[in-house]
Amino acid sequence: MHAALFSHVRARHPGSLLTFLAHPPDTVLANQQHLAPSRPSYRHQVVPQDDVTPKPAPIPILPKHASHDVIHNPIQHTTPSILKTQSWPDFSSGLPHTKLLKHGAGWTVFENIYMSNGTMYIITDNPSAWPQRRMMIDTGITALNTPENIAAREPTEYDLDWITLKKQKHAGEASLGCVRFYVVNHYYHFAAELLMGTWRMLASFDPFINVHGEYTKIPTPARAVFPHVEPKVWRDGPSFNQFFLHAVWPGIVPPGMEFSDAWEDRVKLTRSSDPSDPNNKAPHAFLYEKVLLADRSASFRGAHCSINARTVSEAIEATRADLEDGPGDDKGKWWWEPLRRRILKISSVDQAIQDISLWWYGSEAEVAKLSETLEGGKPTVHITYISRQTARHRKLIKEDHDEPSLALEIVEAEHISREEQVRIAARTTVMLGVHGNGLTHLIMMPITPLSTVIELFLSGWIREGLSVDEYGPWNAALWSVAPSRPIPEGFQGNEIPVYGPFIADLIEERIDGVPVKL
Repeated sequence: MHAALFSHVRARHPGSLLTFLAHPPDTVLANQQHLAPSRPSYRHQVVPQDDVTPKPAPIPILPKHASHDVIHNPIQHTTPSILKTQSWPDFSSGLPHTKLLKHGAGWTVFENIYMSNGTMYIITDNPSAWPQRRMMIDTGITALNTPENIAAREPTEYDLDWITLKKQKHAGEASLGCVRFYVVNHYYHFAAELLMGTWRMLASFDPFINVHGEYTKIPTPARAVFPHVEPKVWRDGPSFNQFFLHAVWPGIVPPGMEFSDAWEDRVKLTRSSDPSDPNNKAPHAFLYEKVLLADRSASFRGAHCSINARTVSEAIEATRADLEDGPGDDKGKWWWEPLRRRILKISSVDQAIQDISLWWYGSEAEVAKLSETLEGGKPTVHITYISRQTARHRKLIKEDHDEPSLALEIVEAEHISREEQVRIAARTTVMLGVHGNGLTHLIMMPITPLSTVIELFLSGWIREGLSVDEYGPWNAALWSVAPSRPIPEGFQGNEIPVYGPFIADLIEERIDGVPVKL
């Protein structure tokens, strides 16, 4: 349908819904594709909201192909009322007003949003105070990088609409449901876009997450709904999508997941069984009490993602005031640590490796304990090269690949288990590899002053968000923030050059603490 609720729906641009463990259930919503064009069988009182529609940025084509235990921070913080478990809604004075809790392009947290006949409804007395419709949602059709398709993805009142309280008398009944969350059957798009963006928005509710990944105020999603994805479509080939979801939110897995068939049932249930019956005019609606709506197309319309093509950058910038510029002592440095540790734990990573960041950021007692458990008594510099030479696309020139310039661990991910891949990433100091999906494992690297990713390519973008320095060498040139350049021919090809001695010098300078000359 539009954005994503934490669930997945259809192949190419699946959508999803996510609810929190509460009564009634809160929800995280992410969706990216309609089941079918939504056309309400009734006409409500439409409140106009002027949407300025500039030319959208092109969007890359995507490939078709029991509640979690919460670790509590020793320091107790008051939980905001918006996150507390609520009693059943009181409809005696009308339907609850919709509130905007947080928003970045493509990432919107609502309180009390409604769905009827496939359309999301915001009940408000001031529609003009809300973000533009196109910055929250799209039509949900498959994204193609053509002017016609870009225009067709511009949302209308059939995707999301505003209703004033005084006009809501025809809104009818309300039931609780879950929200959609957009995911795709691709490890990078699921883990490093959908999962990471969702967690960033949720983590912003607690600026006091510490180096151990402990927190007190972040709600735990209880349900994932994929309105436009068939039940098996969201899984990726290596099974990392389901592995990650089971690791971080086991309470979401069946029966906590809903797919396109269940969503279609919900849509049908909101329609009047006989619209011509004068005594049955009011449609039904589902009420989502806490929802994160994530929409990829909307993210690409944002100021940051339109430049770097990274949807999570919009979530990061939207929550910077809560985390990096917030009241926490660590200024949001550890926002990803809770989920990273859950993934490491299920992968049987040694506790000392899980705690490696404490060597730089822990107390004296924690450093002393770590020195007793680490091999050699201190952290070891571990350089990992993610090789794609046996893959079909994005490979180095063979002669450059075979040049022995550096001692490192060579990993061909397709030949080792998921758990071993995670264990390697968890102990990695410097990760090196050809650009693309293969470097997604950097999200499991520890945060240290030395943590570095070197991405090999002809030209490109990327980086931001995990306190990991990234360098993109073009032959003997170097930059740490990708410049805005067009994608060249051969970008995804098998003749990507690299100069080994330059890479070796770069790594040595990073490890020795020598300022890298950019």
